[in-house]
Amino acid sequence: MLKVEAILFSTKLQGDRTASGIDVAGAVVPFRDTVKLLGVTLDSALTMDRHVTQVIRSCSYHTRALRHTYDH
Repeated sequence: MLKVEAILFSTKLQGDRTASGIDVAGAVVPFRDTVKLLGVTLDSALTMDRHVTQVIRSCSYHTRALRHTYDH
């Protein structure tokens, strides 16, 4: 199974997009609000909000894990 994702980048001012997807070899690939590319989460407005939130969550998790390692 081939995993295909598509995203349409626009500014917040442009708002809603009219196209719902893109036709690739006869199959319609719907646009997503976010995609993950090389470990970076990109959203359609390129705000990086979701990526920053995920990085902070990951750092907090690993910091707590290190603290437990040193407690023992």
